Amino acid sequence: MPSDSSRASEAQPGGGVADTRQADPFPVTTATVTTHFKMIFISVLLLEVALLLAMNGMAIFVHDPTEVVKNSISTCSTLATAGFGAICGLIGGKAIN
Repeated sequence: MPSDSSRASEAQPGGGVADTRQADPFPVTTATVTTHFKMIFISVLLLEVALLLAMNGMAIFVHDPTEVVKNSISTCSTLATAGFGAICGLIGGKAIN
């Protein structure tokens, strides 16, 4: 016989049963990930990795950087930051839906 604390309902005087379970404050929801979302996410992720590799490669292997190399590193850094924001936006947008 289950104990009083494990029962989810209690008998009512009129013979009915009152439900005493509380609603889950954090319900589990699932997000459907479509192939279109996967394609965009992987494209942005690959672009992000390529930019970071290019930026680090230029910073490591160019010993005396010219102004063009410095601007290229700065551009890669800016685009990588934008790519990170895009990834966060994609994940956040998917979580809201």
